[in-house]
Amino acid sequence: MRKHNVLAGLVAVAFLYAGVTSASAQPVVVVEKNPLVYAQNIVANLPDQPLGGFIVTVEGEPLLVARTTFHVSGWEGTAGSLSHQDITDVKLIDENGTVLAGPVAIESSSSDVTFRNVIVYPMGTTYVTLVGKLGLDYGNNDIISVSTKPDEDWQRAVGAGSGEEAFITSATVTANTMFVKKAALKISVSGTPVSQTILSLVGNFTFATYILDAAQSGENVLIGSLQAEYNVWSGDPTDLTNCALYDGATPITTGSHVVNPIAGGPSIEFFLDSPMTIQKATIKVLSLKCDIDPNTNGVYSWGYDESSTLSAMGGISRAPATIVEYDNPGQKITIISL
Repeated sequence: MRKHNVLAGLVAVAFLYAGVTSASAQPVVVVEKNPLVYAQNIVANLPDQPLGGFIVTVEGEPLLVARTTFHVSGWEGTAGSLSHQDITDVKLIDENGTVLAGPVAIESSSSDVTFRNVIVYPMGTTYVTLVGKLGLDYGNNDIISVSTKPDEDWQRAVGAGSGEEAFITSATVTANTMFVKKAALKISVSGTPVSQTILSLVGNFTFATYILDAAQSGENVLIGSLQAEYNVWSGDPTDLTNCALYDGATPITTGSHVVNPIAGGPSIEFFLDSPMTIQKATIKVLSLKCDIDPNTNGVYSWGYDESSTLSAMGGISRAPATIVEYDNPGQKITIISL
């Protein structure tokens, strides 16, 4: 009796949503991978990231599915502490962006995403995509793959008019693999300028060139400051003045952001006049220039210390970026006065 009531309820839903008013042939359902939801890079902390796509073809009569489960390989991120619900706001949408089911979160301590609302598939072909929001526990290059075994995972799949159990794909169907790409930045010191000897009469001299490499980043990278290592091998640390970062010929640390060092140190911070966006798949080059006291005699270098606490984040997601830092004391510049 209970089963009969469930089927009756499903049929009633079908009358409302599918416009079916009489029994018809048993539905035949084929579920396939949608190759057009291609393997691609996806980003953490942003909603509606594609997790996998499927094609659902229904013949005979419209289909009702009361409970649908997808299995997610890579359901836990590998970075940080695991939360057991690293994928949230999961929805099943069709080719028009209409939400068919959800949002739900991945099951606690499980690889399953289960939709418990009735999904109505019309006759013909429907292209569905599983989308969701990845948590910050995901690391760069984590892999996500979604699969379903319709004859087991699509429960109470019946014809909308007849209430007959559907003949449905029995093989496991696996969508294309997705690759998590977080904001990523590599910081290093260029070999330019080379070690050299200069006269103290030189002004606005370039002491270091910094390479900010976002070539492998999954999104644009946002920074608000840069920490530089100041080494005084001999001489007075105050002999270098008006030190500033430049983007090409444009100073990006002006006014109160200009640095006049009073001592050497591993992490002298240069606050940018405004946050800088480093476009993904590009490399940004910044130079550090200082004026020199006319009476200077000494050896100085500007470099980078890998223990620096640079703050960088995704330009859109605002998720912390993965940072790789290369320690380099910089090239020694010997300064002599006349």
